[in-house]
Amino acid sequence: MSNNKSIYLTSSQVRAYKSCRRLYELQYIDCLKPIEEYEPYALGRSYHSKISQIVKTGEYEKTHDKTDAMAKAFKDFILPKINCDKAEVEFKTRLSQGIYLKGKADGISKGNIVIEHKTSYGAAGEDFEEKLKIDDQIMIYMIGIGANELIYTLCQKPTIKLKQNESADEYLKRCYEWYDESKTSIYTIRKSDKELAEKKAELIRIAKEIRSGKYWHRNPYNCKVLSCVYDKICENYNPEYMAGFVKKAKVNEELSI
Repeated sequence: MSNNKSIYLTSSQVRAYKSCRRLYELQYIDCLKPIEEYEPYALGRSYHSKISQIVKTGEYEKTHDKTDAMAKAFKDFILPKINCDKAEVEFKTRLSQGIYLKGKADGISKGNIVIEHKTSYGAAGEDFEEKLKIDDQIMIYMIGIGANELIYTLCQKPTIKLKQNESADEYLKRCYEWYDESKTSIYTIRKSDKELAEKKAELIRIAKEIRSGKYWHRNPYNCKVLSCVYDKICENYNPEYMAGFVKKAKVNEELSI
């Protein structure tokens, strides 16, 4: 990779690079992705699409699955509390010569407060808010938008299962009934200019390492413990495994909804 070429970092790229450099190479240099989309990603994409519609129009297109119930929970229990002015705010921010941050925040609230929406299986643990304070994505969005505050919303995914002989409509009705305010959470994270400057310096260092293109070694912990979807082709370029992957149309497909 040429040292003179501009580099555009996203939060997903930073996460991949810090998790496993071999993962970064496969995902963002070779631009490979699994043919079959991981189910939680598909669910999250559908949820984000619907809440974007809600912010913009007050309504959402129903797909007759559990994300309909999740979207209604967002509309009933989250939206009234966050004063979201804009949905899906894209940014491209210069960090240094030839180094840029690129991304799409889920929203912006009054006072230039970034909004990020997530889903989870089950309630967040007691240490969840502390983990958010050191989350790369949160600080990347703050730097990208030029903000010192972020509102982080969390909507639990329905944990109830489809019963034997239960129709899809009956199951969806139970999903709607399952939701109450306790199934959603809202956190506010604030960062000082100094903290964001330190993160910016780290991102510049990472970008320079990526641009040098020297080291793409594996992180075995990421392969097994974190269940990387690339583990088979990482270990073995057998055509049988490669058949399960295709080239991405764009390097940063995660920015498209």
